[in-house]
Amino acid sequence: MERPYRQWLRNELVDFWNDVTSEDSVRRRGWFDYRALQEARRRTLAGIENLDMLQCSVLTMELWARQFIDQNPAPAAGRHARQAGS
Repeated sequence: MERPYRQWLRNELVDFWNDVTSEDSVRRRGWFDYRALQEARRRTLAGIENLDMLQCSVLTMELWARQFIDQNPAPAAGRHARQAGS
């Protein structure tokens, strides 16, 4: 049985994958190696390896970062530090 995320990565999520793993985006976030991500994608699409879950994990981490880091960069950390010093 084909996993739905495999189909999504090859169809609906292609543009999102390309955005998340663009060289600028990967370097800006600093969490992954651009060439390694591109190689994982190439190997998966060529049928050499099944790295779909790796790709899903990368997308999930990026969505998490966009929601919880980019949208709210650090106010909670500063608030906790001020409260601890009071």
